[in-house]
Amino acid sequence: MAHRALVAYERPDGRYNLHYSHEGAYKLRLATDITAETPFGGTVPSSDQRNRLELMLEVKSDGAGIAVDSGRYRATPVEMEPNAIALTLETICAERLYYLTHEAFYVVDREFDVTAYRTFSFAMDHVAHRTNEGATVGNGALVPVRWNDGEPVGDGILRGRLRALRSITRDMLDRDVFDEDEARTYMIEKLQAWVHDDAEIHVHRDTT
Repeated sequence: MAHRALVAYERPDGRYNLHYSHEGAYKLRLATDITAETPFGGTVPSSDQRNRLELMLEVKSDGAGIAVDSGRYRATPVEMEPNAIALTLETICAERLYYLTHEAFYVVDREFDVTAYRTFSFAMDHVAHRTNEGATVGNGALVPVRWNDGEPVGDGILRGRLRALRSITRDMLDRDVFDEDEARTYMIEKLQAWVHDDAEIHVHRDTT
């Protein structure tokens, strides 16, 4: 089973290059595996990979992409060739992030500090037969994760809560307790109640 994730690397111009990881959501391990020495994850430091990343981060938004010579580089947890370049975080969250299939989202700043989020989709068409079909792209929330000594605190509990929240919301919709707007409000309130300290969830809504 894949644990898909997207990774956004900050560029010198303040925008982001977007990369894909097929297993990167597993135990949120990329939050600690991505470093200046291992920019695409893994355990083997590589100055070549760091140099390649820096070159890609400087490519202009209208420039040609850099093709990766797969024979030269060992496989890495994060694909070295970006899916897209020079995007804002808002554009990534609204147009690139599939909240049902991408289980995690990472933001890597210029100092290689990594912020990890769990994803939650507001699309209910897969779990509630009476709802209208909902978009899976740009229609969900990013839930921040608390860390202690390099480990995510309560990540398994959080994922269980997210699954339960979808199930409960489905039942409420099927019983006509909620309409779709009320269901969304209920889910957002629950998600916000679960985050730590003064952290906030980041909500992105499909407007089509």
